Amino acid sequence: MRDPSAGVARVRAQLAHPVIDTDGHVIEYLPWVRDLVTDIAGADVAVKLDQMVHGSATMRQVPLELRRQAGVTRTAWWGLPARNTVDRATAMLPQLLHERLPEMGIDVALLYPTYGLTVTALPDDELRQALARAFNIYMAEAHAPFTDRLLPVATIPMFTPEEAITELDHAVGELGLKAVMMAGVIPRPIPGAESGRSARFMNGVGHDSEFDYDPVWRRCRELGVCPTFHASGQGWGSRASRTNYIHNHIGNFAAAGEAAARSLLLGGAPMRFPELRWAFLEGGVAWGANLLGDAIGHFEKRNGTTIAHYDPAELDRTMLNELFRRHGSRAVIDRLDRLDYALEMLSDPGEDPLDHRRVGRERDHLDRRPHRDVPRPLLFRMRGRRPDERSRLPPAAPPRRYPVTGHVRERHRPLGCPRRARDPARGLRARRPRPHRYRRLPRIRVCRSCTPVHRRQSRLLRGHGGRSARWSGHALTAASTNGATIRATASAITNPSLWLPSITVQSSGKASAILAFRLAKISPSAQ
Repeated sequence: MRDPSAGVARVRAQLAHPVIDTDGHVIEYLPWVRDLVTDIAGADVAVKLDQMVHGSATMRQVPLELRRQAGVTRTAWWGLPARNTVDRATAMLPQLLHERLPEMGIDVALLYPTYGLTVTALPDDELRQALARAFNIYMAEAHAPFTDRLLPVATIPMFTPEEAITELDHAVGELGLKAVMMAGVIPRPIPGAESGRSARFMNGVGHDSEFDYDPVWRRCRELGVCPTFHASGQGWGSRASRTNYIHNHIGNFAAAGEAAARSLLLGGAPMRFPELRWAFLEGGVAWGANLLGDAIGHFEKRNGTTIAHYDPAELDRTMLNELFRRHGSRAVIDRLDRLDYALEMLSDPGEDPLDHRRVGRERDHLDRRPHRDVPRPLLFRMRGRRPDERSRLPPAAPPRRYPVTGHVRERHRPLGCPRRARDPARGLRARRPRPHRYRRLPRIRVCRSCTPVHRRQSRLLRGHGGRSARWSGHALTAASTNGATIRATASAITNPSLWLPSITVQSSGKASAILAFRLAKISPSAQ
């Protein structure tokens, strides 16, 4: 094989660490897989695999007007490289891939399945379980001579916790695979319409799930593997075009990852299993930032304390009637006797804010222990920095309040950092905050090895915040000079009943991100 190109060699010369491909994909050799399916489940199940292999031709035979009823959507076509024959063979032959890793500048590659991605969404129990077992055996045996640099990933079906645990024990415990791939969204039949292919709803593996998946997370912890999610978002939601694959493919992995992360978050699994790291692959980072912002915003508005602002019983009906009589139009005043009809929608006094404790399982909700009893952060990790790196962050300094004087614009927040606060992992130092020249709230200056960052800092470094946030106290904000990594950690907000979670967001390389936040204090009842 060829030596690394000049560009690859130049990049590698600047790195002091190995290069690991955390989402490499192989193209499984299906004749081998089919023989394994026959050995595991028999010839009848192997025939079902044949139907999957020729599924594109079968789909084209379904008339367009019947595809909705049949639950048929446009899937991938011409999805594999063909003009570059060497690349196609590299994805199929482990020995060739192993030989070409230096040419690519990669030291170690985690290899996820390609055809195996479809396994986790198959509704046929017999076919799904047999294919998962066959693909895992294939991945282990095909890559066995090359595990010094090629690490195959197991396919774990997740329709029930029992089948997931069974395959975890086989793939990790017996075959020795070191990483696992799961689906965080499961297509389940709508009760009463089990025979209809199109009558499906997408069910998560956390909140409001049909099953309790805690035994699965517990087994992952015992086996020492992280749950990684790589499900497809095609064929459900808004990605169900009958004719256009691009329409269905764009953003589909992000949609599936966001659905899985949201289900886990509101189901409380990361709080119950803080040792685990939860990875969501091939969806970019934008959905993670959006989920974090939405979670914080909803927590601020609908936690156990602030939900009282929306309690219909808090409405002063006497004052409201008076305001309507003074400021309402004649058409409104003439109908004032029916004011209740105008107030009930979205504000029904019959709703019980504690109803979620009685409906569903108690495990579906966040741990409401006091702040002092929550020693570990709620952590979502999406292919970011090392798990132990967060432990080297400097401790948060006690809150300091700054006087608000002069011009104070709503978007400026008082950000500061203790003097000489240091992040050993990145060698960054934040200097003493200084007032803005227009007497706005203080900014912080960040330097790398005592060299000031360029004056054109990002809005994040200038202490930009949302309109609803009132910040106080110290925070460490750091960024590399080339803008490749941004991290912001905010300490507390002024509301004494709430603590805003610490936020860490990293963007580096292709679709690599880390999203972490701590629920430092949770009110007794979170909506």
